[in-house]
Amino acid sequence: MLRRLLYLIALWSLSVVLSSTISLGSNQREGKVAFLRKEANAWEVWIAKADGSDLRRLTSDGLGKSPPLWSPNGTKIVYSHGVGSGKGPMAEIVIITAEGKQVQSIPIFSGNLINALEGIEWIDDYRIGYIGDINPSIGQYRIVDVKSGKVVDRHIGAWFRWSPDKKKLAQSGLIVHFAPAATQNYSVQINRETVYSLPKDVLKHRIKNYLTWSPDSKHLAFIEYHDETKKNILIVLAEGEKELARELPAEMKEVQDIEWLDEKIILLREFLPEGGKWKFDLTKQQVEPLDEETKRLLAAKSVEASEREQLIQRLGGQDPDWWFAK
Repeated sequence: MLRRLLYLIALWSLSVVLSSTISLGSNQREGKVAFLRKEANAWEVWIAKADGSDLRRLTSDGLGKSPPLWSPNGTKIVYSHGVGSGKGPMAEIVIITAEGKQVQSIPIFSGNLINALEGIEWIDDYRIGYIGDINPSIGQYRIVDVKSGKVVDRHIGAWFRWSPDKKKLAQSGLIVHFAPAATQNYSVQINRETVYSLPKDVLKHRIKNYLTWSPDSKHLAFIEYHDETKKNILIVLAEGEKELARELPAEMKEVQDIEWLDEKIILLREFLPEGGKWKFDLTKQQVEPLDEETKRLLAAKSVEASEREQLIQRLGGQDPDWWFAK
């Protein structure tokens, strides 16, 4: 799932504590974490082992930064920082090694369609992708070769999401901002090919929530929302065809997000304070409340996430990105 990056990072007070360790049940394999920690009047990039030991600072330039992200092989970190206005770049994407050595700097200039850097991600060990805002409706997704720092491809649309195998890029299609209703066309594209469209003359139908790939990269799921009837329709595509469209139960409130638990089960979270949850079984093709086994699995993940959050707080950091050896 891409993170939203803010160049004016909210500075909040943290009590900086010396390195300490806690036991994390899932961290039996090699792991480490990169995060931001406040130094003087700016946030710097720090790393540590997954148990909190070997705490090290990698940057000291005094610039506000986006959350650092590990490359898939755990050897490099990417982040961005604002530069300012004027004739120079508005932002810069920086790639460093796990030892803090800068290996690439990619300036982002305003104009040329985009006016703000919104998000950044690793595609694989050799490419990164970033989103530039064009207007509130659409953005441009640029693919950059890490070695050369050059943009090698561009896509226009929204909600960009790579399949886990990195072979397919899904996105919603181009929607012209403030265009007449008759020209609106919400759609889903995979590698620029339209695989699902909504009627052009129906403005009240829209694609909602992020596009979500199954772990095996074979299915793409999303929610189609009907504003007039308040209906949520779960759409699951396979190999570019609409595999099924399932209206979600009326007792379900507005769906906040969806997540694949495995190749056949989709978790559906309601937009509720208590975070109501349902699941869709692709084999049964039906929506049902969570069973006890799934609840236990999610509870275990919640405990693990809480332990990790506590560790980052102890280290005086925020916006962590974890990496574990496979």
